[in-house]
Amino acid sequence: MEKVTFLVTNKCNFRCRHCFVCGGEEIKNELNNEDKYRAIDNLYNIGIKKLTFSGGEPLMNKGLFDYMNYAKNKGLKIGFLTNGILLNDEKIEELKEITDTFSISLYTQDILGIDDNKYNNYLEKIIEVLIKLKEISFTLTMLVSQTNKNEICNLMKMILKEKIKPKTLRIYMITPLGRAKDNIELCTDEMNCADIFNKMADEINKSNFRIGYEYTRVKDAELKESGCSTDCPILKYENNYINKFADPHMDANGDLYLCGLLLRNKRYCIGNIIKDNKEKIFINIKKVVEDIKINSRSDDCCPALSRKKKENEQLVCPVIYVKKL
Repeated sequence: MEKVTFLVTNKCNFRCRHCFVCGGEEIKNELNNEDKYRAIDNLYNIGIKKLTFSGGEPLMNKGLFDYMNYAKNKGLKIGFLTNGILLNDEKIEELKEITDTFSISLYTQDILGIDDNKYNNYLEKIIEVLIKLKEISFTLTMLVSQTNKNEICNLMKMILKEKIKPKTLRIYMITPLGRAKDNIELCTDEMNCADIFNKMADEINKSNFRIGYEYTRVKDAELKESGCSTDCPILKYENNYINKFADPHMDANGDLYLCGLLLRNKRYCIGNIIKDNKEKIFINIKKVVEDIKINSRSDDCCPALSRKKKENEQLVCPVIYVKKL
């Protein structure tokens, strides 16, 4: 595996309605401080080159920067994913020194599920944080739901007005996993998020943002233009363990999965980083790939595994950029 996203804690200061890991809910047997260092050592010994720290909200773990520096000192590239609310000047300065990639999320009100006053307070705080990030190359992630299309446009206008300049503006499509299964009205199974950009074409072109956006479905012609494959990226593990497309995740208890969308479905667990050695984990990778290849079914937790092709359309892994402008 070339990279792993480490859910360093499942604690979170938000209870977002879309959250695919159900952030904020307790995880049994969450790794203690000593085991988090052991996990980093074991991931390094497996051969990963990059470790991305996420959650929950990773900033709620007091040892976060110690873990990140420990991994960096081993020669690993460091990624970081946050909702940003807990960032301050001191933490931003630390992140400038540690991180190779940095991503922060900007949420609409329907995602957070809070009242107008709380949402206005959130916007004021997060815009203040984003303005402070001017010396960091960062990705700004915005989540598209069935209910926030107009609000997304308003947020993009606000970003331009405040002269916030992310390296990449990433539009993420909500899939029916975790809490989103109980808030199915948010999910974007039949949406084409390019429609949002069509509404904002002039502003986006003037901004010079690098835009990465994802489809759940795409026309065959669009797919050919994008150069993306419709295959599940995990299937590329069939022949070797170097796979730059898949996004392996490690849960806060050390359980490993080849994709975040399969997280916590024990059927797809490839082992525990503390309890299992490299050989066992690699054997389990082969087993999971074979399972996905032969036995994917309608109740799979990954939407791309469970849905069928529509006329003139292809299913695309919802976590891979299909097109960049």
